[in-house]
Amino acid sequence: MIKTSETPNFDSAERDASLSGAQSYHVMKRIPWFNNVMMALPESVARRLSPALGSYMRQKRKTREQVAQTASSKDEWSEREILPIFRGLLDSSKLPPDEKSVERLAQDAQMLLMAGTLTMASTLEHLIYWMVDNPDVLRKLKEELRTAMPSLDDVGKVAIATLESLPYLTAVIKESVRLIYGNSTPHFRVDPSQPLVYEDRTTGRSWVIPPKTSVGMTSVLLHHNELHFPNSNKFDPDRWLGDGGKKLDKYMVGFGKGSRICLGLNQAYGISRLVLAQIWRLWASPDVSTGDEIGVLSLYNTSPHDVQMNGDFFVAAYNKPQGVEFKLHSM
Repeated sequence: MIKTSETPNFDSAERDASLSGAQSYHVMKRIPWFNNVMMALPESVARRLSPALGSYMRQKRKTREQVAQTASSKDEWSEREILPIFRGLLDSSKLPPDEKSVERLAQDAQMLLMAGTLTMASTLEHLIYWMVDNPDVLRKLKEELRTAMPSLDDVGKVAIATLESLPYLTAVIKESVRLIYGNSTPHFRVDPSQPLVYEDRTTGRSWVIPPKTSVGMTSVLLHHNELHFPNSNKFDPDRWLGDGGKKLDKYMVGFGKGSRICLGLNQAYGISRLVLAQIWRLWASPDVSTGDEIGVLSLYNTSPHDVQMNGDFFVAAYNKPQGVEFKLHSM
């Protein structure tokens, strides 16, 4: 496993690979044979055509190698209490053999990697941007974090359950999920045999949708419904506080809903809490400080225009593809 936090310049290859795969989503969906052509290219050729495509092919190869290693080393895991996900799938008696092939599981593994990389990276970088750009919000957050971690020595030692109990931290993360959207592409459903009847409860009007009709809705539209989220383009964690905030949960679809809800929902919230809490207990912004931080985190070469959505590549695309940039100044 590559620890990108320990590599020069944080090694963006994994993110670039996932982004390259996402950017090809619409083309591959409509011209599926083109995917077979691209995947048949040697990694060295793909790298010459496009560094991002080369990163994607490298990610694909590394993922397959890890799955193959797991499949071939059954004895290594036999006495462990916690098994890797794919070891559990390989040992499952509920799956047919074709569902347990290395190639099939490698594709699933890469999809999980892409889904977790892009959404998590985008959420965290935008979260930090919104904190620096909204001093009043950051001030409230830092005050709450200081109650949970009175000393900098407490950073990294606070239980996740304690962070889960912080209402403003939770509100900040929920608001970021609302404005990051999760998957911005509609997830289509089709009833192959029965018509679907949709009724507008406010007007009583109904529509009959014929069988075999694709029906989908993007989270972007739902999360900017002014009826439920007034001034929807504003980053406003306060909307999630109190009884009014609880009522908004039903309109949050950044992680999907029902049987297709994101498997990594709790992990994503946990990572966001840990990262956000540690960063903003340790670092000040140019406008907000508690006086005991180790340095100042400021925006670099980044404007509000850069963090605006400008396209849909399964996940939201932004005006600044390389992401938000920051500068760290030690005190």
